[in-house]
Amino acid sequence: MRTRKNHGRSTVAILSVAAALGLSLGMTAHAQEPRQGGTLIYANNSGPGALDPQMSASLVELEVIHHMYEGLVTIDEVYDTAKMLAESIDISNDGKTFTFKLREGVLFHDGSEMTSEDVLATFERYARISPNASALANVERYETPDPYTFIVHLNETNAVFVDVLKTPVYPFVILPASHRDVEPRQIEPIGTGPFKLGEWVRDSHLVIERFDDYVADERFEPSGYSGRKTVHLDAVRYNFIPEANAHVAAMQTGEAHITTALSAEIARRFDGQEGVRALTVFPFCQHYLIVHSQQPPTDNAYIRQAIRTAVNVEDIIAVTGEEPRLNHSMVYPGGAYYGGEITAGRYNQNDPEAARALLDEAGYAGEEILLQSNNNYDYMRDSILVLSEQLSAAGMNVRVDLTDWTTSYAGFWVIRPDQAARFSVPFTATPLVNLTPSMTIGNCFAPFRRRHVFAAA
Repeated sequence: MRTRKNHGRSTVAILSVAAALGLSLGMTAHAQEPRQGGTLIYANNSGPGALDPQMSASLVELEVIHHMYEGLVTIDEVYDTAKMLAESIDISNDGKTFTFKLREGVLFHDGSEMTSEDVLATFERYARISPNASALANVERYETPDPYTFIVHLNETNAVFVDVLKTPVYPFVILPASHRDVEPRQIEPIGTGPFKLGEWVRDSHLVIERFDDYVADERFEPSGYSGRKTVHLDAVRYNFIPEANAHVAAMQTGEAHITTALSAEIARRFDGQEGVRALTVFPFCQHYLIVHSQQPPTDNAYIRQAIRTAVNVEDIIAVTGEEPRLNHSMVYPGGAYYGGEITAGRYNQNDPEAARALLDEAGYAGEEILLQSNNNYDYMRDSILVLSEQLSAAGMNVRVDLTDWTTSYAGFWVIRPDQAARFSVPFTATPLVNLTPSMTIGNCFAPFRRRHVFAAA
């Protein structure tokens, strides 16, 4: 049995020096003050299926959403809770009543002011439609005694309720009250963030534009998602380009100013190229293999343990072309809830014989185990293929299903009655809190730092 200390995963983004200067020219990205104006063109792997925050857990949706929407609280640069739309938070002595005073004068993209009625409608809709609705299951009732006060009463004490609200996945960002009864993925994307939605042509591109009436939070310096946000760009255009080689070509020809994460091997093609530099972001995302625990055969705890026992994380890392570091925890080292080495012994065991023994104990009879991933991200596809070999070597009947990212992610949430023996292990950029019934096999780290690329551009 082998264990490793907690680390993280880095990613490499490529950007042009001009883009880093707000599309102005200069000696280096650090030598000039940003200039106002210009459109940053971002070569991204895929486009969002929808921009409904309460339904969103995929990176291609969230990295747009977090420029457009804001919540009562958010995460700072060390992933601790920070106030955003909340002016103050008061917690009762019994830990069951939470009073949020709202910042006054905050505007939605449609020009209306955010009030407690909008917050109430947001929480009510979230409890009705979000896959993460269970986060509000302990709520007894809400109160809105005035336009700038929102009160949550819980049935039972919950010491981490405010921390739950900071999740970047299925974020508790505030929507206009008019969205209260809108069905999932049908809302008009309107938030309070520094960017608003511009043109969106599905399967082609999406544009977010600077919201000139944005009310910045001047209380704090920028930290993670929190603090003052200053936007120098007129707009950011996301071009949806699935192939990594096409990303390289777009950067080399000037058709893109920044590209999404590339493998270290591909990024080396830009070595020595004038006007282009690599931006390494670490930590970037926590990289999970998520196992369904609510349907056979993986509703059997011994089978889930067998899967975990069979995995060799180093072999998975080897095919990614990335530079990740091993991490046995679902929390970053140094985070408020990091538990130290307590879970290390269950991680990266690489023991197929022990996995076979667990399968025997489970009474496993060769039921099919379905691994789902996508073709948009090479490292996800290659990782799932290596995982399939590892599980097969331990005696599991494995089938791999590769689709596009949006289909893969949507299918992850559906229990298909025609497949009694099914679970999926998608690779997702799921920050901090895993909100599905799951176990963690391998990790890497969450993409809040990308805002700094736009805010500094």
